[in-house]
Amino acid sequence: MLSRLKSAMASVWNISVETIPDNAELNEFSAWDSMGHISMLLALESEFGLELNKENVHKLRSIPTILQALSAFQTTQSTTKLDQEPKKGS
Repeated sequence: MLSRLKSAMASVWNISVETIPDNAELNEFSAWDSMGHISMLLALESEFGLELNKENVHKLRSIPTILQALSAFQTTQSTTKLDQEPKKGS
């Protein structure tokens, strides 16, 4: 999942995947500024089939937190919202 995430980021930012550190963070990596963040979030929605809301946007500020959110999303795939609780009995 890390390689898929970094590929999406590299594509949006028009940089090489190899230049993105595994622990990159918003405003700590040159391409990941506020505008780069918005572009990357839109790409994540498209690439992973997510529907993000403003609470998600504020949480997804580093590769490790994005990977955690993607893992949680894949676990609960009954919905496309990252912040919705999984249904009981699922």
